[in-house]
Amino acid sequence: MREKARIMDAQAMSRAIRRIGYEIVERNRGTENVVLVGIRRRGVPLALEIADCINAAEGAEVPVGNLDVASYRDDRLPAAERAAGDRRGVPFSATDRDVVLVDD
Repeated sequence: MREKARIMDAQAMSRAIRRIGYEIVERNRGTENVVLVGIRRRGVPLALEIADCINAAEGAEVPVGNLDVASYRDDRLPAAERAAGDRRGVPFSATDRDVVLVDD
């Protein structure tokens, strides 16, 4: 398969993910109330990578959940499939938390 374009190499992507993690910590004055929720599919691995960077830098465990938004889309699935239910993987309460949604 022919590569269309390369915007970032692996090293630049790693730097960008670390910087995003630092920005999240700075803007929320720490990690105490921060949770990350990755939008399925490609947002979940990105959220996990950001959480790993935050955890390594801060020594704190930032919870990560995932959200499947397919049931909310009206441009891809028939209405019956959208109504079948959503699949959420958020194993923590988001009440009074700073929720950072992560998508690609």
